[in-house]
Amino acid sequence: MASEQPEKETTVWTNWGPVEVFNGTNYPFFENSVVMAMAAANTLGFLNDTETIVAVPAETDSDMQWKINQSYIKRKGYAISILNSAINDIQRAAIVELILAGDIAGSWNKLVAMGPAEHPLFASNVRDIFYEETFDPKTRTIRQFIEILLSHQIMLSKSKYGICDLELKSVLLDKLPNTGIWRNARFLTKDTKLSLEKTILLLIKMGSLSISKPDTNYGDAVNSSVKKNDKRRGSEMNRIDKRTRTKSFILKGKNSQVKERLDTFASGDEVRFRQIPRLVLERNFVG
Repeated sequence: MASEQPEKETTVWTNWGPVEVFNGTNYPFFENSVVMAMAAANTLGFLNDTETIVAVPAETDSDMQWKINQSYIKRKGYAISILNSAINDIQRAAIVELILAGDIAGSWNKLVAMGPAEHPLFASNVRDIFYEETFDPKTRTIRQFIEILLSHQIMLSKSKYGICDLELKSVLLDKLPNTGIWRNARFLTKDTKLSLEKTILLLIKMGSLSISKPDTNYGDAVNSSVKKNDKRRGSEMNRIDKRTRTKSFILKGKNSQVKERLDTFASGDEVRFRQIPRLVLERNFVG
């Protein structure tokens, strides 16, 4: 099973909401959280350099001009505080001179340049993990699995190697178990050509149905059958229990060869990545 995130993220709470600390690989999450906090503090203009600079009023200026100046200074401090809360020591050292010069927009642009999403190797690694993710209803909910896939999409959202909605939907449906409601959900979404958003809503709704349990839990079905037979056969229950086995088969052969995967990015570019697929089939049976 692939990992959920390249690195664990740290969340810091500010007076204007939570922000994700930039760890070098989570730039999109960091950016989104900082933008939200800046919007709450009414300081977005300092990031995109659209904030009007307010000069220090003269002693003869009106009280209103002094209040405007004080508001400007206070909001600028808020912007620096939010940015400072969302970076580590290395990034702080990289922008401290710009901050001292009052250039918040320049500091932000320098942090943007530190994002790794445009690096082909980083993008390739994220996409490999994305394709290796698996969905097992016994260990995670469909909502959790969808959130993992979406997190990979967000990681490359600022990159020309981004994962488009059509690609994410295709991988999501291909990873569904070929049993019960999941098989029906796959056929339904493909036949009706639902959007990614509507596909996600449908899968979450179907995942909440209790009918999904019998499709993946063969052990309960065997035990239930044994209990019913016990009333009529008595000692046959022990013999049935001894004949219950679980086996796993690893199918190799051609599937173990190195293959190339052609990925189409959100930008329309196509890049080939190499992968080594392996198919694992687990089956429970009686007899």
